[in-house]
Amino acid sequence: MNRHPFHYFTLLLCCAIGLAGYGAVNTVNRPAHYPSALAIALARWHRNAPTSYRLQVDEQSLGEQCHQEVEIHSERIVAITENSCAHQPWTVTALFTRIEQDMQTAKLPLTACIVAGCACVRTPAFWASYDAQLGYPRERRTGIVLTDNWLHHDFWRLALWQRHIPNCNTTTTREMLTARVLPIPERVAGISRL
Repeated sequence: MNRHPFHYFTLLLCCAIGLAGYGAVNTVNRPAHYPSALAIALARWHRNAPTSYRLQVDEQSLGEQCHQEVEIHSERIVAITENSCAHQPWTVTALFTRIEQDMQTAKLPLTACIVAGCACVRTPAFWASYDAQLGYPRERRTGIVLTDNWLHHDFWRLALWQRHIPNCNTTTTREMLTARVLPIPERVAGISRL
């Protein structure tokens, strides 16, 4: 049976519309991406934050792992128990600032073509979760997501002429951070240690 090229075009057009709908739904289903999740957590932190707390952070960046444990009073570091990271210790305020930067970065397009010409597109990925009681960031992840670039002619060249759609659906985590806040009673907090 000889099929007319119009049938292939119609089939691919339907697939493209379906993929566009999936991309729109996939974008909407990322609750930590919404600015309101950050705003709610930040308001919760401002309302419930202890004046003095111990912050424990485990971090992984490009395969390197490190740990920080610091004591903080009024968002100033007063004691460093451990810091195996190459950068300055975090405070919760600094974590919120970094998440705001991550959200802005996640909006930027990455233009480098990497799979089968430009059949796949790279998109910055960002995810965060917040403590339900205090509001501080419990986990933060950044990375790269590869998705089908059905708006580029390389995608359609593969689909129409080579009858092959590349497998672009992969995610790579570049940075991961987990944090834990332990409130310190005022009478125990070592305010003058640094």
